[in-house]
Amino acid sequence: MASSKKINIEISERDKKLLLVLLSVLMLGAAYLFGYQKLTEKADEYKKEYNEMKSKEADLLEKQERIDEYDAAIKIYENTYSGIISQYGNGITQTYQIDFLNRVERATNVWIKSVGFQAAVPVYTFGNVQTSNPSGSGNAYVTDLTGYSNTLTIAYEGQYADWKNFIEYLNTYFSKNVIENISMSYSDITGEVSGTMTLNVYSIVGNDTKYVEPEFDVPTGSDNIFTSDILGAVNIIDSTGDYIFSDYDYYMSINSVTAGIDACTMGRKGDITNESVVTGNTNEIQNVVLTIDGSGGTYTVAYKIGDSEYKEECKPGNGLELLIISSGRTSESDKVGVNLTVKNNSDIPVNIKVFGDDKDARVNFKETVGNIVIY
Repeated sequence: MASSKKINIEISERDKKLLLVLLSVLMLGAAYLFGYQKLTEKADEYKKEYNEMKSKEADLLEKQERIDEYDAAIKIYENTYSGIISQYGNGITQTYQIDFLNRVERATNVWIKSVGFQAAVPVYTFGNVQTSNPSGSGNAYVTDLTGYSNTLTIAYEGQYADWKNFIEYLNTYFSKNVIENISMSYSDITGEVSGTMTLNVYSIVGNDTKYVEPEFDVPTGSDNIFTSDILGAVNIIDSTGDYIFSDYDYYMSINSVTAGIDACTMGRKGDITNESVVTGNTNEIQNVVLTIDGSGGTYTVAYKIGDSEYKEECKPGNGLELLIISSGRTSESDKVGVNLTVKNNSDIPVNIKVFGDDKDARVNFKETVGNIVIY
């Protein structure tokens, strides 16, 4: 009969303690690898985020303390922006340029014998300005506005006095243009000046500055081309008021609220400080009041858009001219407009030219008092 050995599998107390120690070490290692290390990384991440938030909090607290100063600065910038944008046309088509030249002829009596057009060229894209806000990044604002230049090559002819008016009219016209070069010759016999000119006309267009094609009549045809009164410009300033495009004292622009500028802006011509600029930005009919007082060469002009108003003394000369530049409505939801009250309590006439208003008439003359002419 074979004998068998019995294997002893009992673990001694010493070995048990060693195994417990080893197990504890393994558990601590696992806790460090899978717990503490990840918690440490998370803590570092939260610490970094905390420091960033504290920095933003300090920046915001500083801004909160200066909020009135910032509000005032924003208003100045908005007024400046609106004033600048309103000095540019919004059309780049040949029809728009022909309409412009037609007004030049009527207002100055200079005959534009021929004109060469070039395609409009984009010269400036708005919005490509990085924000200076330390709490932000990217562009300072978003817009689809683009600045364009139209180059016109013009051959002209007119009497010397009319030619001077022609140059002054272009240089003071409400919409930005630049005479790039000019040639002229003078006739001692006829007193006429003739020559050529390259003129750059600048416009700002975008989806929110809806362009409305101008409607105008240009006389054509003649019973006798050799005796035609149509050859040459005809000065009809009194019936059109086109002279106001360059010879105005105050201006008002009316646009859609989505046009990138305030819906209604009013100010003094040539005010580079924009202290005289008053604006209102709401998609509804706004009440505007213009009052002129005084006599003997010294006058006071006051105007108000909603709750914003401005008043100053002025010396306009033989009359006070107001140029109102309107724009076509962008959609049925575009409700911008003005109810305009003009009170002329002075001894000079107030001449008002409304340009670009659409068929729905953004400009409604609610009340007129005194000597007022509206073109």
